[in-house]
Amino acid sequence: MSESSELALTLPSTFAVMDDVTAEIQHFLDEHVPDEDVSFRTALVASEAITNALEHGNGLDASKTVTVRIAPNLPAVRVEVTDEGPGFDPASAPRSELGDFTSEGGRGLTLMYELADEVLFEDDGRMCILLVRPR
Repeated sequence: MSESSELALTLPSTFAVMDDVTAEIQHFLDEHVPDEDVSFRTALVASEAITNALEHGNGLDASKTVTVRIAPNLPAVRVEVTDEGPGFDPASAPRSELGDFTSEGGRGLTLMYELADEVLFEDDGRMCILLVRPR
């Protein structure tokens, strides 16, 4: 395990990449993060952040990209997801209650806030930073 390792991806804004991306992220985490709970939570919040960036940030515009960086700076894993969209105000974004599967949106944000230990937004909401630590 090398703490200096980092996964860096540049993705087109299409859902077609998600299966391969999630598999690549999980493989990277399996090799670099020995804590299974941290690895699981990191993979899930990364997938949610990428989905949000593809759909809400870039509007599934194939001419725009999403960049992903995952750095296992143990004991925390840092995930950065950046889109090329107009940005948003995280404080005014809808968030559903955990377990509410009827709401129109906000489940991804709710999962990120529940599973990550820190959720930060920079660059007017175009960059999401997630920190996941052992619990």
